[in-house]
Amino acid sequence: MQDTLLSAFRDIGGFQGRSKFSTWLVSIARNAALQRLRDRKNTESLEQKDNEQDREFRPRQVVAWQENPEQSHSRTEMRQLVEKGLLQLPAKYRVIVMLRDVEQLSTDDVARQLGLSVPAVKTRLLRGRLMLREWLSPHLAARRKGAGQ
Repeated sequence: MQDTLLSAFRDIGGFQGRSKFSTWLVSIARNAALQRLRDRKNTESLEQKDNEQDREFRPRQVVAWQENPEQSHSRTEMRQLVEKGLLQLPAKYRVIVMLRDVEQLSTDDVARQLGLSVPAVKTRLLRGRLMLREWLSPHLAARRKGAGQ
């Protein structure tokens, strides 16, 4: 539809009035649709093997990948588990892990905002991550064990 409207706008000077405007617009739409169908015939499946090395490269039209519901649910569960784990950390570690890993601030910015030295931020970040990993380990092992059954 966008291609049709752009073509009509671009070629409005070529409209001679021998037919209705709607007929002219429909013919532009029909031609655009036919062109799309012609272009679609030139696409290849990604599963096809191309054994000819000297064949010239042609880009393929690929449909956007969509996340499947299982992956989406798994990601949501993981996010909730990490959020729970973050809440279990002592405040001095939780703040630094949140600022660095969630908010993605630089170490210098975190140090400046909290009035700490850069080495102190790095130390607290490492300890916070290790505490979070320790808290998550049994939960992830239980999930893996439940998924394997």
